[in-house]
Amino acid sequence: MKKIVYISDYALDEYNSVRDILYNIITLNNLQKYEHVVVKSTGNMHKPISKKIYDGFTVYSNTKLKTSDYIKAKNISLGCKISYIFHRIIKRISVINKNSRYKKYDNEAFLKRIIKEEKPQLIIFLTYSPKRTYVKMCQKYKTPYIFMLYDTYIERPGIDRAQAYETEKYVIDNSERYFIPSFFYEQYAKTYSGMKIAHYNLPLLINKSDVEKAFKEYNEQYNFTYFGQIQSFRKEGEIKRILRNLNIQLDVFSTENYKDDDVFKIHAAKTGHELYKKVAGSKYLVAFDNGYPYQNYLPSKVYLYTSFTKPVIAFGDNKESALIEFFKNYPMFYYQNINESTDGLVEFLKKEKTDRFAEDCYALFSEYLPEQALQTLTDSIKTVLNKQIEPIDNHI
Repeated sequence: MKKIVYISDYALDEYNSVRDILYNIITLNNLQKYEHVVVKSTGNMHKPISKKIYDGFTVYSNTKLKTSDYIKAKNISLGCKISYIFHRIIKRISVINKNSRYKKYDNEAFLKRIIKEEKPQLIIFLTYSPKRTYVKMCQKYKTPYIFMLYDTYIERPGIDRAQAYETEKYVIDNSERYFIPSFFYEQYAKTYSGMKIAHYNLPLLINKSDVEKAFKEYNEQYNFTYFGQIQSFRKEGEIKRILRNLNIQLDVFSTENYKDDDVFKIHAAKTGHELYKKVAGSKYLVAFDNGYPYQNYLPSKVYLYTSFTKPVIAFGDNKESALIEFFKNYPMFYYQNINESTDGLVEFLKKEKTDRFAEDCYALFSEYLPEQALQTLTDSIKTVLNKQIEPIDNHI
């Protein structure tokens, strides 16, 4: 069985939309004939690396063992322990020597270990930034790779554009395909030439059967809910002021350790079916629009929200909001400009709402279902794996 290794910024058991993209890929029916191995990209050689089975998939990630516990562990070989101590020493030296290439070496050594142990026929990178070191390691062991951005790189705020261009072009030129979210494609088409750049719709629309199951099984009800982080660039102070004036309490489900107050009631983040039940049990779903310098970014929770066809209220002051564009055909959407009167919002809240799943509304966003959103990716994967690739063992 041919094997695909995924280098991802988030593990399968983390509460994150990037994890959801990854999970949607590895569970696609038309990719089940391949073996899938997931590796968290923050792995490195100066931290113990664990290998386990999660939901039927092989997963690598850093262990949380202390150094003393790692040395004492009986299920870890003496060779691994010696290697670990050696790299810990190098790490300490690199802290003193600011010009040390340890970090670069660390990335190379980590990927080298994964390639040697798993011998994949293809690597898919799902990471925040492209890395030359990863490309060079793939080249060294003649392992083809596909790169997937879940964000823009060349247009990222605060980045050195010239250096970013050179790095990204290098990664693109040596890849099989380079995928970016559809809403960044136009800029990439202008910036880079060639046929290797492709785009995909973020595949986060929840399957209808899972949505319907959540509607049947939810046992808690909420009036207004928000799922995500409360960053400063999302103007949470202004949003809180509006909610307080309207006497609205917002139930917030987040991985961050916020504190309750008179407006925000904090809950631990949920994932999978437990998350779906919370959404199904909500009367209104709330979104915080992105402000500068992320004003053109679309919050990933919109796919979750549209899956359940609930009324959505967005708060922001973004005149070129990607949220407004995304929801332009959504029948129950209201955008509250945080600098304007709330009279329109008050009228929106008075309108009669249905608590049932609206199949016609759901159908408007079918292009974001994994099978459709990832079709170009699955075609590319099959093309690469159907090539006559020289056995990886010959290169290690």
